Amino acid sequence: MISNSIKDLAILIHKEQYLMVLGKGEGLAIAREGALKIKEVTYIHAEAFSAGEMKHGPIALIEPERNKTKVILIIMDDENK
Repeated sequence: MISNSIKDLAILIHKEQYLMVLGKGEGLAIAREGALKIKEVTYIHAEAFSAGEMKHGPIALIEPERNKTKVILIIMDDENK
């Protein structure tokens, strides 16, 4: 059975053309794997980035005119808070 939160996320992203998945520390590896799975299963263009590097370039990929670029954050409950 799929949880309601996953269904809610699927409803939010199913028509998107581009997604960003951000992670930090161990969360970055999870973000990379998540972006890969999104590409494989949905054919949506998804890229993973380090959350700490957003201000150094990837933030320019967010489309300001649409202001609707979806970003998935992988937040770990660990020392990288």
